[in-house]
Amino acid sequence: MKNQKAIIIGTGKLAEYVYMALTHDSLYEVEAFSVEAAFNGHSNTLFGLQIITLESLLESHPPGQFHVFIAVGNNALRERLFKKVKAMGFTCLSYLSSRAVLWPDLVCGENVLVTELSGVQPFVTIGDNSILFGARVGHHSVIGNHTLISGCTLAGNVKVGDSTFIGLNVAVKENINIGEANIIGMGSIIVNDTSNGEVYLNAPTKRRDMPTNVKIKFSEKFL
Repeated sequence: MKNQKAIIIGTGKLAEYVYMALTHDSLYEVEAFSVEAAFNGHSNTLFGLQIITLESLLESHPPGQFHVFIAVGNNALRERLFKKVKAMGFTCLSYLSSRAVLWPDLVCGENVLVTELSGVQPFVTIGDNSILFGARVGHHSVIGNHTLISGCTLAGNVKVGDSTFIGLNVAVKENINIGEANIIGMGSIIVNDTSNGEVYLNAPTKRRDMPTNVKIKFSEKFL
């Protein structure tokens, strides 16, 4: 039974995902969506719910009666909005999927999203306003504030600094400290500590033409 009410900040694809997650896997009933007036599009509704400007949210949805979730993927924008709604007096809810593998000693802040297929081992801390999309986080790791970690594997005792992005299929060795505001691109392998503000990219796979003789043999094999 739904016993709490939520406002989703954002109207993009992540907001749509969060709407589905809260609707089908939480005690929250989504009441409305909200965006800043400058980003309000042509539609006034999403999933049949009203889209309210953030500037007018306090008038219709007082903080004591509604929790909010900031469903914005960009770390810097999500951080700005987090600070804005906190200054307005709102409490941000966190969503931890029932299909994630979590331990009861998990410590997490506000506005945390942990999706299905994520696995978080014991003695882990996740800071405010951070997103784990299908990530595997080893024991005794600490995830900072305003981070986004997607489909990667962190070994045990890894520290991730604030505002860092870690992409798909990244592997981070145990006991590594990742600095603040890092961008670690898809498929990277991190075996040494990183400093603040660094970017790590793994070369993308290159397309190569298949030799004619191989192409013919491959085709004949499946005729």
